[in-house]
Amino acid sequence: MPYKQIFWDCDGTLVDTEPAFFKATQQVLSKEGLELTIDWWTGVHLATGKSSFDLLLDQGVDRKRVQQLREERNLLYQTSLSREVVIMDGIREVLDSLHQRVPMSVVTSSLRSNNDHIVDAKNLRKYFDFIIAREDFDEDKPDPACYLQAYDRVPHDREQCLVIEDTQRGVQAAKAAGLICFVIPNKYTLNHDFSMADRILDHPRDLLECFSPL
Repeated sequence: MPYKQIFWDCDGTLVDTEPAFFKATQQVLSKEGLELTIDWWTGVHLATGKSSFDLLLDQGVDRKRVQQLREERNLLYQTSLSREVVIMDGIREVLDSLHQRVPMSVVTSSLRSNNDHIVDAKNLRKYFDFIIAREDFDEDKPDPACYLQAYDRVPHDREQCLVIEDTQRGVQAAKAAGLICFVIPNKYTLNHDFSMADRILDHPRDLLECFSPL
């Protein structure tokens, strides 16, 4: 059955935001003497969704202080979006090819303000019918809430909806929602467990094989 809807994850799939987000988080956590490592970031945060700020709570840092640091991180990250974030290799080509052939949407764990800044700065909004952002659901990936909400907004059967992800927890969320999920690993997620994915792609351009040419 041909796919009639694509749900794209954003961070690490459409755009390479992880270096900027890691750098901003690492910087603010260091104020409380916590050294955030790239191994923990990729192996725990990106794989399971555990927040790095939970590490501060585990060390007994006051919740008010943790929230203050989270807000500082968000500001640091926002200021870096325009100058540091780039579109993933091949994504523009794929979006151009599929645009107006198959409806596409974004389902992201990012705050709407951050995601809006990215899609507008990189001129991506025109490709998508709607965007589901972090404020739109209660439980983050790997919980399926975000993809269930996205699915409720389209008129297609589950097997006609294709999710494109880059992380283990993203795949888990999509599959828990009963959706087909392809994964495009990046350098931060190569070691994730993608056994649940329906297909692992080496490059975004491989996705075009699933759609008939014009």
